[in-house]
Amino acid sequence: MKKGLLYCHSIYEQLAMQTSFFFETGYGETLGIADAEYVALGCHVNSREDVLRQDIICEPKIGDSEFLGLLTKGHTVFGWVHAEKNEEIARKLLASEVQVYAWENMNFMSRHCFWENNELAGEAAIIHAFQLIGAMPYNARVAILGRGNVSRGAQRVLLNLGAEVNVYSRNQERLFKKRIGRLRCDCQCGSMGYDACRSYYL
Repeated sequence: MKKGLLYCHSIYEQLAMQTSFFFETGYGETLGIADAEYVALGCHVNSREDVLRQDIICEPKIGDSEFLGLLTKGHTVFGWVHAEKNEEIARKLLASEVQVYAWENMNFMSRHCFWENNELAGEAAIIHAFQLIGAMPYNARVAILGRGNVSRGAQRVLLNLGAEVNVYSRNQERLFKKRIGRLRCDCQCGSMGYDACRSYYL
């Protein structure tokens, strides 16, 4: 069985069975990795059309994909799916009859397999946000919505940067709204309990 990879993480130096991996041309450019480096390791570098002919497609952000309509029965896709939040994505996946492995539902011993990635996302989001506004959260009142792995990463960075942090769980939305006027900023970490019938989100 061959694997096709479009946008997975740059861990090529640790891969086994490199000859079974197919990377899209230009895959590593944004990371400063040339196609030739993958080829030197024995991996294949091909066009998107060739990659999509493989049995397994790794697409971390399936919701951002432009090729879902090209997949057919027999393909296996794995990555962040969140089909319950996107009716169009769910419809395309069901229509294509592909097999899907959703990373958000992968757990081991009651712990999410990608918990470290989630925490890193929370840390990076805080750093990026304050870089964009050109300020630091020294002594700022900050609210975090959610108590998951992303929240934990965000809280770690905020506390280390001197912020006053208040964390609200999913059932404390009314309390958060009551106190929002006292805050300098708020950070939503996770879906806060996704509800397809809900007409608004924080």
